[in-house]
Amino acid sequence: MKEREAAKANTVAEGLVEHRKLIAKSIREFWVIQKVYMPGLSNLLDGDDSRLGTRLELFKLMLPLQLSLDERQSWCLPDLPTLEAHFQYAQANNTLAEIHRLQRIFQGLSDQNRKHINDSQGTTTRVAGTFGRYTACITRYASLYRHARRALITLDPAGEIVQWVPHFRDLKDADICGPGREIDEPSEGQTMSSWIWTMPKSADSPDGDPEVVDLSTRAASGEEIAVSIRAHWARCNARVERYEEEVELTVEEMRQTLEFFKWKSQWWLTLQDLRVNSPAPPDPQVLHGLQAYAHRQSLMYSSLIGIYVNNWQKFLIEHSLGCEWLSLYSSTPPQPTNSTSAEGVDEPLDGDKDDNEPDSEDSADPEFEEMFSDLPGN
Repeated sequence: MKEREAAKANTVAEGLVEHRKLIAKSIREFWVIQKVYMPGLSNLLDGDDSRLGTRLELFKLMLPLQLSLDERQSWCLPDLPTLEAHFQYAQANNTLAEIHRLQRIFQGLSDQNRKHINDSQGTTTRVAGTFGRYTACITRYASLYRHARRALITLDPAGEIVQWVPHFRDLKDADICGPGREIDEPSEGQTMSSWIWTMPKSADSPDGDPEVVDLSTRAASGEEIAVSIRAHWARCNARVERYEEEVELTVEEMRQTLEFFKWKSQWWLTLQDLRVNSPAPPDPQVLHGLQAYAHRQSLMYSSLIGIYVNNWQKFLIEHSLGCEWLSLYSSTPPQPTNSTSAEGVDEPLDGDKDDNEPDSEDSADPEFEEMFSDLPGN
């Protein structure tokens, strides 16, 4: 076990060394481009590899956002801080949109998981793994958003280069929620949406100037309203079509259920004489019992058809559902259930026997008596 752990540690260390070599190579290639846009750093970058220590993941690239205002003015080209501010604005906007997308997917998965509960260990493990991957992605994009916002605070604290102040607020872990109500939140009418879903959106100005226009101060245009209405209509129409399809599938399953009961009833009747033609036919008494059992099973499925039709025929006819096949089963009457097992059926008390009911001694089946006539003692 110790040898295996030592080999694993050596493999990780070797991989870390290789990654640091690649990072050092990329930094040297970046210095060539950095000298063009930041000529003030040429004296610091020429032939100075000693700054590339062993902890390259903590190495500072001396970007404009890492410099003070005086250093940016003396070391960088005039438009470089503005260019980086636009880049950081785009990164903050894109990462926030990606958080929106992942949160919608994550909440949809959570809602479906609560609707379809499965306590099996395999399913629980897969669901936990899926949720973990989405949570990791959301956390990564949240870190990129916070980094971009800190860069904007450094490069453009007053929002003069790009109007980022009304759009990008401080993102806390509690703000990453929604868009709908969480399971531990109050009712839908009392739920407050996070600012990430209610912030004003931004767009480029009509004249092509990259300045950002704040849409929170103007009303929506007719085209924007039409697009929103079309999207809402498309969602509602898709929902209606899905419900109609579910109704059709449910009615078809009802028909298939009745067809199965009908086939099962006939199948039991085909089994009643199956043992007669066998190489070793049973005794007449046993054969009589097998036939009686087959008839009993067939009658049970016929009774299920009758009960099924009686319960649903009125509802289906009122809504014009299943009319093309319902008439095939509507003539099947429901069979009476046993009074000893049916609820709400009173059993006759002692002394309340009907006058028209035959005596128990005279009501025996002749075939039943013949079945037991050969037994000893008769």
